Order: sequence, then structure tokens, then C-alpha cells
Amino acid sequence: MTVAQYVVLERDAANFDNEMNGSALGASGVKLDKIAKELGVTPLMEFFSPDVEEVLGMLEDAGMALDELPDPLPEEKWFSASEGLNTVRRLVEWVANSRGQIRGKRGVLADLARMEEILDCAEKEGLRWHLGIDI
Repeated sequence: MTVAQYVVLERDAANFDNEMNGSALGASGVKLDKIAKELGVTPLMEFFSPDVEEVLGMLEDAGMALDELPDPLPEEKWFSASEGLNTVRRLVEWVANSRGQIRGKRGVLADLARMEEILDCAEKEGLRWHLGIDI
């Protein structure tokens, strides 16, 4: 099973494509979150928030009547780009200087670099974000 982690912006950024692969991040997510904690920065998974519309669609596809849900679904959470940049930049530094301590180092660095690029654009445009996951 392939898992990908990616950036979800609260709205599209002007003249910027926020697509990213994220499969190397998905494969190394647990290890990266452990490293983030050791570095004293917010782990990437703490930036995760489900897309409420997507969740409702999945529940509906599963045959659940949306008007019968017992509790309201949690609202989407949004984070400042600067918070994410702090984590991503510390992880890039750690991964780049590690020696064989993380599997798929090139892919992880490429995904982190792309995430940094997207979050940098988001910060310049005053956009918030959260982490999305694709399974």
C-alpha cells in the first residue's frame, strides 16, 4: 500500500502549482515524526487535518446517511505556513546530513524540498495549510 503526504492550501495560490508526489514522505512519515520530536519541532502528522467534504463523500459512498451521523464532524484545521516551514527546514537539514539513517533519502529530500517550496509560496501569499494524506 502506497501512502503519500502532501500540502493542502486553504485556497489556490496565484500562478503556483501546489502538486507534489509525497510518497517518500508517506513511506518515511513515522521515522520523520520521531526525528521532528527529537529536534523539538512539530511532527508533520500534527499538521494533518481531514478534508471534511472528502470525509462526507467517503461516508456517503459507504452507504451512511449523512443526516444520521451522531456527532458533527470536526472542522478542518489550518496552520500557518511558517510553522510548517520550521519543521520542514529542520527535517531537510537532518536528512541531508544523516548517513543511511533514513530509507529512500533522495526521495525524502525531494518531497521535503517540494513541500518547502509550496509552504514558502503559501507564506508569501498569506495562505494557511494542512497536511493531506492519500492512501
